[in-house]
Amino acid sequence: MTTTTWSAPLLVDRTLTDLVVRGIRERIMLGEMVSGQRLTEAQLASSFEVSRSTIREALRRLEAERLVETISHRGSRVARLSTADAVEICELRAMIESYCLREQTRPISGELRSHLSGIVEEMRLLTFPNDASRFIDLDQQFHRSLVRAAGLRHAYQVWAGINSLLGILVTLSIRYLPLDGETIANRHQVIIDIVSATAASDRDVTEIAQSHYLTLAHALGEIDTNTRPDGPKETANDRRHTS
Repeated sequence: MTTTTWSAPLLVDRTLTDLVVRGIRERIMLGEMVSGQRLTEAQLASSFEVSRSTIREALRRLEAERLVETISHRGSRVARLSTADAVEICELRAMIESYCLREQTRPISGELRSHLSGIVEEMRLLTFPNDASRFIDLDQQFHRSLVRAAGLRHAYQVWAGINSLLGILVTLSIRYLPLDGETIANRHQVIIDIVSATAASDRDVTEIAQSHYLTLAHALGEIDTNTRPDGPKETANDRRHTS
């Protein structure tokens, strides 16, 4: 069995492209770049003072996150984000992570618990919307560590594919929901508590993992139904029943 060493929750952007991805993502999340806005390589290269090749790579990565879309012969633009997409992502993450938590050894090791607790304490200091990108980094570290601890290679690969869409959840949450570091930290602390409990059953961890995401899915779904000017929108649940 492979032993995983848990590093401290220290995050460093390693490349210039990382910094540009972070910068464009923040502008989208904060509404400085709006849905449908064209993204030209020349303008972005000038704004970030980098080469057009760096911009192209950054846009490819943001397209994988579904925050940017590329149209043939027309270039890139900020994607039109739907709360129905965010609800679907929540539901998928709930299914995969609840499975991984059921399969991992409980209680988790003291080393992993300490690593997760360090991340939660950093979350507690977040302020929104300014720390949105930092939240994405911390949230990915937290959930990646839990999923990896299960030792399920295929489940991790599926989770990683969905995890790339986290920007959609954060962007829409910032636009429509009240966010604060204390609440976010407490929501993650509940997960640490349940996987650290010797007596926790599979049902217990499943309920906690699903609640973590489905509470958010419900809140976003309610906003989509009640506040959009053009009336109720199709939800992920609707699509399942009509497909």
